[in-house]
Amino acid sequence: MIRKLNIVLLCCVVVAVQSCMNHGTMDRRLFYADSLANEEKADYAMSMLMGVDYDNLDEWNRHYYDLLIVKINDKTDNAHKSDSLILDVVNYFKDTDSYAELTAAYYYGGRVYSVIGNTPQALDFYRKAYNRLDDSPSSLKGRIAYQMGRINLDLYQFEEAKIKFKEAIGYHETMGGISELVYSYRRLGETFEQIGDIDSAYMYMKKAKTIAYENEPFGKDNIGVSAQISNFHLNNYNVKAAVVEYDSILPYLSKDNTSNYSIIAGINVYMANGNFNRAEIFAKQLLKTKSIQNDKIAYATLLDIARNRNNLDDVALYTIKYKNCTDSLAKLYSYETKKLRNTLYNYSIRAEEHEIDSDRRVRQNNIFIVIVLLVGIGMVSIVGWVINHNRKLKRQSIIQLKRIEELIANSTTIVMPVAENEENLSATEQLQARFKEIISQVNPKEIKVADTILNSEVYAKLKHSLYTDMEVKPTDEDWVMLDEVVNQAYPEFKNKLFALAKLSDYEYKVCLLVKCKFSPSEMAAITFHSKTSVASTRSRFCGKFFCYNGVASDADKFILSL
Repeated sequence: MIRKLNIVLLCCVVVAVQSCMNHGTMDRRLFYADSLANEEKADYAMSMLMGVDYDNLDEWNRHYYDLLIVKINDKTDNAHKSDSLILDVVNYFKDTDSYAELTAAYYYGGRVYSVIGNTPQALDFYRKAYNRLDDSPSSLKGRIAYQMGRINLDLYQFEEAKIKFKEAIGYHETMGGISELVYSYRRLGETFEQIGDIDSAYMYMKKAKTIAYENEPFGKDNIGVSAQISNFHLNNYNVKAAVVEYDSILPYLSKDNTSNYSIIAGINVYMANGNFNRAEIFAKQLLKTKSIQNDKIAYATLLDIARNRNNLDDVALYTIKYKNCTDSLAKLYSYETKKLRNTLYNYSIRAEEHEIDSDRRVRQNNIFIVIVLLVGIGMVSIVGWVINHNRKLKRQSIIQLKRIEELIANSTTIVMPVAENEENLSATEQLQARFKEIISQVNPKEIKVADTILNSEVYAKLKHSLYTDMEVKPTDEDWVMLDEVVNQAYPEFKNKLFALAKLSDYEYKVCLLVKCKFSPSEMAAITFHSKTSVASTRSRFCGKFFCYNGVASDADKFILSL
């Protein structure tokens, strides 16, 4: 009996020792580093970690060290390049049942996958972190809700995004996270802007600006919000308001408080205002960020400025630099696509290996071979598709360029300046340049709808239906009448459109409504489509007419120019 009792006691001691070995005691230096990171002193936290002898830490503290490395890199905007480190941390803390550490690891795993472009895994990790937290308010729940809202916004899931951003705002208001609160209001405003609710969008952006200014006048958050509001005004054709908003922060811009987004906003504002000197300064400042994407934007701006100034030397120089950036981005996209495929595969393998026994790993190797073969076949197919697509785009651009040139030659409203050095541009680039030059001449606010249309019976019927809460459902006869009235006011309008591209019945109806200057909300009501659908249809016109990935407002300007 005593012997059995001794065996039981021995087992208890072994279990207790193993438990202590598994969970460990946090090294106080790691605790201080974590505290510094939470206080937004990430540089100091990293310096403290660098003074820790990693090899002399026990296993628990080594994994906690790795978690802190991921956390600090996230706070200092150092791009996450791989999921290997955070996956190892997640698996270890899952095995040791470390509640707080596993919750944090899931959150930063979501951040890693967000950065490397694996949206499904990012959302999965955020949900796991969120579900581990209780119902009490916390800053972490606010950050998770914000990140999930961002993913919903990127996926055009606007209703879900609104819910998550409002949830994040509630947590941050309770916990006092000023920067997080500002960003949540900004994203909520962006969400409303995407769905066409301009008043709500502006209200939330102004709320973000007020909070940021009260916390730190003309600090980084305040500058960022003002830049966003400037872009908001530009998107709504209010150039004057955009300039006023940006001019209010211009004297306070510095290296410490100005993000790339704020610089690009300055470029957009001053290019729209025709202040090429300031736009040039911002473009050259953007070149210092050492980003290929930013370089492309900067060189495109400098090229437009050089053309406006008729500086042929600069046109030639910036054309070459812009093309080099475009080529580099194409190569980078190909590389990132391969890397994402490998990331998706590697995560699947590691996750399964963590849960299956050694007998099943043999079968996993067979799956690996099959997946590699399928990925290889898929990559060959993608490369073939890209090559064929580029050939098709080139042929389409040549045909479309001829049609646009004929339209310009026969137009009395479109005045096209003589372009220089076009031998350096492909047909697609020439076509897109024509598009930019045409829409640059169009100010929608200055264009009035012809009296023939305004005085027509069908126009009055549509307007009356819209503003008397009657059901707006035009008959086929109404559309025919609207078509006749528009083409009477603007001869050859329909022929010009169909000479450029084949349009569906719905697409042509949208063109008619744009020409009559109905608002996006009115067009949605008249056509029985959502505002998002109407906006997508209008933006696709840029691709149909000019092989250009433009926005709805750009297409509107071109249609109004006909």
